[in-house]
Amino acid sequence: MARFARRVRAGEPISAEWANAIADGLAALERMSVAPPLQLSRGAASYRLSLADWPKIELFELNEDLMAGGSAEASVLAFDGTDWQPAATQTIVVHDAVGSFDALSGSRGVTWFHRQSGMWLVMQLECA
Repeated sequence: MARFARRVRAGEPISAEWANAIADGLAALERMSVAPPLQLSRGAASYRLSLADWPKIELFELNEDLMAGGSAEASVLAFDGTDWQPAATQTIVVHDAVGSFDALSGSRGVTWFHRQSGMWLVMQLECA
């Protein structure tokens, strides 16, 4: 059995061996897996092999109070060259998955995006 099917020239007969080589190659793609730092994405029409995203970490400022174990709206902070300011367009909801963060609106902290849950989880809040 051929590992890769060769191209067929015009007028050349297509054999079962040739078609089976293509089927085997497609089946091997279905079984493909990768390990970090790579990721494999399967779309409706293609496969994409790429470097995995690094953890997404952001600085934020609470727009409302955060109670232990709860969640609150926050603005992502962007550095304007001299200071950290709320980014013009990005508001997120941060979650206290640990259950120990209490903070008032205006408090700043660090959050990371947990891809499996789809949530921004609080890592640290500023110390008062």
